[in-house]
Amino acid sequence: MIFVYLKNKLCNNFVYILFIVFFFGIMSGLPFLLILSTLNMWLLEIGLNKTQMGLFALSTIPYSIKFFFGPYIDYVKIPLLSAFFGQRKSWLLLSQFLLIISIITLALSDPYNNFFYSILCAFLVGLFSAIQDVVIEVYRIELLKIYNIELGLGSTIFVLGYRTGMLISGSGALYFSFYYNSWIITYFIMAGFIFFGILITLISNDPVKNYNNSSNILYTFKFLFSYFIKLQDIKIIMLFIIFFKIGDTLLNAMSMSFLIELGFSKLEIIYIVKTFGICLMILGGVIGGFFLIKKKIWYLLLICCILQIFTSFLFLLQSIIGYNVVFLFYVVAIENFASGMSQVALVTYFSYLCCKEYTTIYYAFLSSFSSFVRINLSFFGGIFADFVIWDVFYLIICFICFPSVLILFMFKRHFFNLLKN
Repeated sequence: MIFVYLKNKLCNNFVYILFIVFFFGIMSGLPFLLILSTLNMWLLEIGLNKTQMGLFALSTIPYSIKFFFGPYIDYVKIPLLSAFFGQRKSWLLLSQFLLIISIITLALSDPYNNFFYSILCAFLVGLFSAIQDVVIEVYRIELLKIYNIELGLGSTIFVLGYRTGMLISGSGALYFSFYYNSWIITYFIMAGFIFFGILITLISNDPVKNYNNSSNILYTFKFLFSYFIKLQDIKIIMLFIIFFKIGDTLLNAMSMSFLIELGFSKLEIIYIVKTFGICLMILGGVIGGFFLIKKKIWYLLLICCILQIFTSFLFLLQSIIGYNVVFLFYVVAIENFASGMSQVALVTYFSYLCCKEYTTIYYAFLSSFSSFVRINLSFFGGIFADFVIWDVFYLIICFICFPSVLILFMFKRHFFNLLKN
């Protein structure tokens, strides 16, 4: 009864909608590190080798195939839940409930003695997290459009929540594991945060939309495939995503190995990279969002591309200077600020590209392709880093980032036409 009362009182409130978007961002960002850096720290402490730890990267595969979930989320109705809560909310509640169960299962899995079972549990966390992401992404876009809230502002609030979720599952999880000296308790606490997300979902309102029945799923896949093949700008979009993700992905993927080789301690990395860095990511996201209120998306994307090149150059200088905590603060500040701003820019760009009739599938496809690029860049970046010294590695990244700037200038009309469409 209290959830119905709060919904009726607040559902048309501007601040309430942004509040919902913010907490959706937290729920989207929180599970991500639980199967990446936080899980790697756990595996490192129990004595697993790098090859074994690398196999856990399979748990992120669902993030790169999210577009397959889109039609089902659009058309398939969940018995009882869909009739009572609506299409979007029912899928969101189900994915969050299963996410809680999978996180608890992972916490109890004992990776050292039940290695492959733990990989399966981590994969399930990634799967239900990816499904939750798809629902949240389209939920956010539809809410913002229904209530006429600027997509740039909405993307900023969402990214702010996303980074807060990463702060909770990154630095927060490390703190809980240190305080309680137990990874099981830590993951149970993380599952508790997702349960709080269910309460937020209950007071949100399902976007109003006429959904078709499940018989249209196959048609939707065929239609969208043919549409993407024929779409003139799809080559521009995919090329830009690839080159835009190169700098941010390679810098993030290789930063831990790089800093450890330079002699930075784990404590320094936790405080400087995980805590200070995430705060700068949040700041970058906020400033990026406010920038979008005044300027068009093209200008923010250009600034982000230039910052990526500059950040790569700073990492190159760090590799030459070596161990220097003060200089690391500057590098981490600018790199994370640029990363936070880049995520706002990319989320807003994807939001503008979505067509009204197939918002779920469009956004899921773009997001999945972005994740696919990230996963492959991380994999091949690691192999490449083994064959060259760090100076050469970061110098090459500087040059690889330049095509994204060229694409922005060569196809400027595409980016300016987004607002018109």
